Amino acid sequence: VVPVAEEKPVKLLESIKLTFTNKPFIRWCVVNCCAFFALQMFLVSMNALILGGMGLGSLEMAILNTCAFAPVPVMLYLFRKLSDKKGLRFAFQTCLLSFAVSILSFVIGNSYISGDNYLLKMIVGIVGSIIGSWAIGSFFMMPYLIPAKISTVEEKILKKNHSAMFFAVQALTTSFVGAIASSLVYENIKTLFISKD
Repeated sequence: VVPVAEEKPVKLLESIKLTFTNKPFIRWCVVNCCAFFALQMFLVSMNALILGGMGLGSLEMAILNTCAFAPVPVMLYLFRKLSDKKGLRFAFQTCLLSFAVSILSFVIGNSYISGDNYLLKMIVGIVGSIIGSWAIGSFFMMPYLIPAKISTVEEKILKKNHSAMFFAVQALTTSFVGAIASSLVYENIKTLFISKD
């Protein structure tokens, strides 16, 4: 049995400095915040898109949500296979693209474009939701995977482990972005473009 080297504790200020001077982590935070902003905007407006824009009911909303979330375990398996073959960056880029296509499907299913064609709205919504499930899994997994990988590399180089600070800073930034997206930005857009009638 190989003895495990005892880790030296990292002080709070040193941990904060190491976190904010870690360029890969800062780049990841920017990417994650942009993705999280779009995700929050989509989630807070989903009811308006399905019930209002597409003119569908709560049953149809349940069907579209099921189509989006039920395939996630399979999508995570396929995501892992793709990231092993083509790289994590490429796999995440495909997830961002699938998320954009999913959002676009709700726009195409809008009553202004699809009219009163119920079948077309459901088909477009279901296909878009299934495509979006490719992104949903990655949005759940990447915020755990990337900081863990970054902290592992940093520990090998610096012999210091302060992985909790990466997760704390990431949670802080996404919470801030989520609050701005769902309250400030969405509410102002809704006030400007959606009639109260």
